[in-house]
Amino acid sequence: MSVPGYNRSMRWSWFFSSVIAFAFAFSAEGLCADRQNPLPQLPCPPNSSEAQCTPSRHDLKEAKAAFAHGLKLQQNSPDQALPEFEHAAQLVPRNLEYVTAREMARQQLVYTHIQRGNSELESGKQVEALADFRSALNLDPGNQFAQERLRDAVGDAAPKPAEPPTVVEESPEIRLLPNQNQASFHFRGDSRDLLTTIATSFGVSAQVDESVTSRRVRFDIDDVDFYKAMLVAGQVTKTFWSPLDDKHALIAADTPDNHRQYERMAMRTFYIPGVDTPTALNDIVNLLRNLFEIKFVTPNVPSSTLTVRAPQRVLDAATQFLQGLDSTRPQVLIDIKVYQISNTLMRDMGVHIPNQFNLFEPAKSAEFDLQPAFGNVRRWQDAHGRQP
Repeated sequence: MSVPGYNRSMRWSWFFSSVIAFAFAFSAEGLCADRQNPLPQLPCPPNSSEAQCTPSRHDLKEAKAAFAHGLKLQQNSPDQALPEFEHAAQLVPRNLEYVTAREMARQQLVYTHIQRGNSELESGKQVEALADFRSALNLDPGNQFAQERLRDAVGDAAPKPAEPPTVVEESPEIRLLPNQNQASFHFRGDSRDLLTTIATSFGVSAQVDESVTSRRVRFDIDDVDFYKAMLVAGQVTKTFWSPLDDKHALIAADTPDNHRQYERMAMRTFYIPGVDTPTALNDIVNLLRNLFEIKFVTPNVPSSTLTVRAPQRVLDAATQFLQGLDSTRPQVLIDIKVYQISNTLMRDMGVHIPNQFNLFEPAKSAEFDLQPAFGNVRRWQDAHGRQP
């Protein structure tokens, strides 16, 4: 089996193991040397107060014991030595020796995981190799070599991302271009005349639909633009407007049927790669309807497309959402640890001790009944020379 980068990893492993061995040999010798020549103190770590960097005598003693224990565990149990070094460095964060030992122990474990992962990958144990490379990254997330080996281990098993959804057909929304002036209105009269008066004041020709009810209204407003004036007028007359082109608008009664018939919307047809089942496509349809409140979404399963009709700003937001949608099959890596837990503590005494028992006082008659038996026992003991 060919393992990319394996020879290079072996050279790197030999160099790294030599550095670790030298570092810990130096650290162990430093226990005696430091008694005569103390190591310089490190600066206080960032985001740490001066009180945290000034350990008490108890902390110094506890850190020294943890460090000594870690050195004893380092050779045979490096995974147990790292917590000891971390504890010592946490208690005395400015101690150069403790911090150095912690980092070297961490890198030794990283090296061990990478070395074992390389061997497992060479033997065809891809799952075990993935676990070891990921363990190395958990200890040192910025280790580029471990990241590279993890990518090598994934290989062809990595899911190939599908292309993002693309727009295959588009019909832009028609926009009205009224004059950019301010106007004031003090109107008394028919509601239909009010709407045409406002539109004319901004250079727009209004076509009032037959559904608009003619009734007398009073309308007073000052210094507003076209959109503000039409919004307030629509609330007074129960109408809405929709552009026909850049200078013509249709005004109709504010009803759901009229919105469905006259409201101008943009339309886009999206091709969704990798989605070829009705269930998967309907999931995307439900997302668009629930997140963006889009009513007009038409799925087409054979062509893997969605046709969406909505106001321009809503359609732009939906387009951005769909282009960031990952339609590949999700994959999950689960780390499992199995523990055996016993919730009972039993003592085997050769007999079964009952959990409950009753105490009672024997009747007087029973004592007289037992007197002959007690007399026989005493005579037997006297005959055999045994004490009662």
